[in-house]
Amino acid sequence: MVEKLEKRIKAASIPSNRLPLCLLAFVFIALAANVTLAQEAKNGARLENGSEEVAEALPDAPEKVDVKPVARDEEIEDRLNEILAATKRFEAADAKVENGVVFLSGTANEEEFKGWATDLASNTQDVAAVVNRMTVK
Repeated sequence: MVEKLEKRIKAASIPSNRLPLCLLAFVFIALAANVTLAQEAKNGARLENGSEEVAEALPDAPEKVDVKPVARDEEIEDRLNEILAATKRFEAADAKVENGVVFLSGTANEEEFKGWATDLASNTQDVAAVVNRMTVK
């Protein structure tokens, strides 16, 4: 096999002193292609079993979680409910807080308002996570 390769290289006008360099380049390209194909196959498998879609549905983890929160759950709950009621963007909006996790319920008048409520709760002091169960009109 090496002899055939050497003959083809000579026929292509590649000097024999560059043969090792050419072989090395060929091996490198073959390995790079193999790694790329393996990564694509892995990503495809993730999509087929649905885990990628599940991962996208989860909210990002907070950048920081305080060990000793300053605001109590009841204070967070009261403040969020005051703001949600004041905006008049929701019907029967309710925020419940358990160990820094905010659970939102009610009906948002528009889809963007539901996202706004999630952002509001996420940006509130001492909130560790938000579960938005609101529906949209």
